[in-house]
Amino acid sequence: MFVTVTAAAEPQSLPRVLGLFAQRWITPDDVRAQRSGDIIAIRCEVTDIAERELEIIASKLAEMVLVASVEVHTSEITGPSGSAPDPTVLSHSRDLL
Repeated sequence: MFVTVTAAAEPQSLPRVLGLFAQRWITPDDVRAQRSGDIIAIRCEVTDIAERELEIIASKLAEMVLVASVEVHTSEITGPSGSAPDPTVLSHSRDLL
């Protein structure tokens, strides 16, 4: 499972996202961040986490002022039949000021 976050490219965006995992004593298996202009895209993958726990973290991420969007993905990008199922459990977006 993984969560993708789009946020303002501010120095505190990445540590604040990771801080929500740390508060719950969760270490992501993989973290990727890419800055493009005024936006930073952050992807955190976690294998040993309950779906509900990841949804709670995503809800808290969505409340952050610097965050524009959050998506939780609970399945692989392609399903067993080769089709692409909709992996998003929770999706939130808003305009950044």
